[in-house]
Amino acid sequence: RFGAGEARAEAWSFPKASRAAFEEFPPTRASCEGLIRRVRSGGLLSAAYVARLLEAGREALEREPRVGEVECERATVVGDLHGSFDDLCAALSAAGGAPGPGEALVFNGDYVDRNPQSTETLALVLALKLCYGSRVHVNRGNHEDSSLSRVYDFERELERKYGGDAAELLRLAS
Repeated sequence: RFGAGEARAEAWSFPKASRAAFEEFPPTRASCEGLIRRVRSGGLLSAAYVARLLEAGREALEREPRVGEVECERATVVGDLHGSFDDLCAALSAAGGAPGPGEALVFNGDYVDRNPQSTETLALVLALKLCYGSRVHVNRGNHEDSSLSRVYDFERELERKYGGDAAELLRLAS
């Protein structure tokens, strides 16, 4: 395990041989690792991949009840990431990596705004949800609302990274 300042993809204990394109769809354990490596190396996620995660994530979440219970032996609750990819990786490291049988990751919203990697943070949370299904719970926070995303930094981040695709990505994320 790594401390909060040392969180890295290696903490997930993925086998070194499991190398897949990070934009594999639907996301797999290996592609989640690839996404972490891509972001850690300073790479930009493509607008098409982010849009695909947002659309598939929305569809997955719409199939679930708005209020539900998490039944598991061990749950890790993560809240208010506000675009901090490092904090997300630290939380995953502290949780012991990807959720196994009887384990759950519960994300309590506010994935975006205030930090420069909001897009990547939201993308990884959604990739984890799509990969691990009922073991990952994604709650919506007030910062996932388009009006707050305009007041804070998410809209500007999307414009800076994705130019003409920013408006559609913001619509999908709201």
